[in-house]
Amino acid sequence: MRVIGVDLAWGPRGRTGLCAAEAGRALDSATVRTDDEIDAWIGRWGTRDRDVIVAIDAPLIVPNAAGRRPCERVFCSAMAQRQAGVYPAHLRACTDAMPSSPTPICGKRPRSGSMAGTIPGTAGRA
Repeated sequence: MRVIGVDLAWGPRGRTGLCAAEAGRALDSATVRTDDEIDAWIGRWGTRDRDVIVAIDAPLIVPNAAGRRPCERVFCSAMAQRQAGVYPAHLRACTDAMPSSPTPICGKRPRSGSMAGTIPGTAGRA
């Protein structure tokens, strides 16, 4: 099974990280800036002839002013022996990344179904 990882950037200045892997091996990775670039890259690696899992790292609910959220502490603890971890998501990081954003996205809970979407190459699949 193919797995695609998407680490969304916080704000227009950041870069979104992308990685495709299969059978424990990285097939490709890239960094991009726009939604169209994300869509095109996933479209190249998400094919109709195989199952594909797309994992997206995009903190949607960020209630803490600073420090790590509980989920980040658990993940970092589990990955410490591999010298891996995640950057903490907090409101200060959010406002630093998007200081002029007219609509704050951090600290607000999305409406039910607001994240619904499609993955390129999967139209018509159940």
